[in-house]
Amino acid sequence: MAAVPRSPIFVVGTQRSGTTLLCRMLSAHPNLFVINEIDDICEKCSLNKTPSEVFESIDLEFKRRTKFSIEAYLEAHGKIRWGLKSPSLTFCLDAIKKHFPESKFIFIVRDGRAVANSYLKAGWGVANMYGAGERWKKEIELQRVFWGKNPDISCMLKYEELLANPSKELTSLCSFIGESFEESMVKFYKEPSPIKKNAYNTNVFRPIDRSIEFKWKSELSPHQIGVFESIAGEQLKELGYQLVHEGMKIPKMLKLWWRWHQKVAGEMQVQYHWRIKPLLQKVLN
Repeated sequence: MAAVPRSPIFVVGTQRSGTTLLCRMLSAHPNLFVINEIDDICEKCSLNKTPSEVFESIDLEFKRRTKFSIEAYLEAHGKIRWGLKSPSLTFCLDAIKKHFPESKFIFIVRDGRAVANSYLKAGWGVANMYGAGERWKKEIELQRVFWGKNPDISCMLKYEELLANPSKELTSLCSFIGESFEESMVKFYKEPSPIKKNAYNTNVFRPIDRSIEFKWKSELSPHQIGVFESIAGEQLKELGYQLVHEGMKIPKMLKLWWRWHQKVAGEMQVQYHWRIKPLLQKVLN
């Protein structure tokens, strides 16, 4: 059995909310290394497993990917603390807390309309704005319930504030996890990383660009914004975001159509990315 390192850090947020950026920033700290997602993490963290079994399954997945155990990777890079970033942690937060009682949870929140815009552009399982709104609302509420019940081990920061003043936000974050702020965290893009660059994460390999913060305002139509706000407007306001088209009402039949479309087309998107696209790449290469 692998020994369980103490005081892990878990980075949680919806997809497209800045979790990978924060993962890179934290891993640029001399003491920290945050793993960029593990497949089937909630299955690995099942409540019927022991903490050692859970860590071993994470460790084996990391070793398969990098050829290093987590402990060996930390030692090779002079790190002393590990962590894990994954949007999927949203669905097993209580289990993570049980297995890793000394852990800290960092929640990064981004304006849901920006998240929805990114969902739709990426084509990763979100087929329409209604589906995007329901997904963001569900995940945000699960996260808020957890950090509300566990304020001593939870910290929430906003993506927009991180972009606007990274040194200030990271200093506060470091205080929360019991580390000193290091300038290397702001210059994360200069640090080596095991994260592979792809079409969906190019922004985390270059300096912060605040122009991406409000792209949703020009790239989404007023109708799309109104649809999202009709679903998740209360959550947006409670998190401090201003609504643009408050009060839109969506007919029941249209909601049913969008839910059906999301279920069918969203699954087709997922299957394309996981199965068809890799097969096409193998054939073309």
